[in-house]
Amino acid sequence: MLAPGDHDLIAFKNAGQGFVYHSDPHHDLSPLLETGIQLPNGGYGFGVLAVGVKGGSQLTAVVDKKDGQFVFDTSGTTGAITKSGYAGYVLTVLRKQGKDISYWVATNEHALVMRRGELAIVDYLHEPATGQKLKVTIGKPGGPYRTQYAYPQALTKSSSG
Repeated sequence: MLAPGDHDLIAFKNAGQGFVYHSDPHHDLSPLLETGIQLPNGGYGFGVLAVGVKGGSQLTAVVDKKDGQFVFDTSGTTGAITKSGYAGYVLTVLRKQGKDISYWVATNEHALVMRRGELAIVDYLHEPATGQKLKVTIGKPGGPYRTQYAYPQALTKSSSG
């Protein structure tokens, strides 16, 4: 929540396919960024929660329709985990194809651990089958890259009454 005098900024890029979020420099916070894409046979939703990011950080999230990728960019961040320069990121990916819904999460002991300037890339056009872990490529533009994973989760259905 912003207090009087606080300023956060959001700017859209790539014809609305992504955005840049800049947090108030006076407050360390954990921003939650969400975006998605609708396709003829369904769609995808992506969420990233930044944990351990210092105030004044800039986070970028883009859906690259041409390459079929969701890209999260930490180049404008300052990590706050024990002065290591690292920050943790909780990633959620939701896929809907027809009536089927698949859901992956990288959280807790599987949270993405990234340094400033690294990208997290999800190749959503080549995602795994339901129930299989989802590859997340982490690294600086041009490499080297390493692999982390988001793990499948069961969705619970709520009754409508």
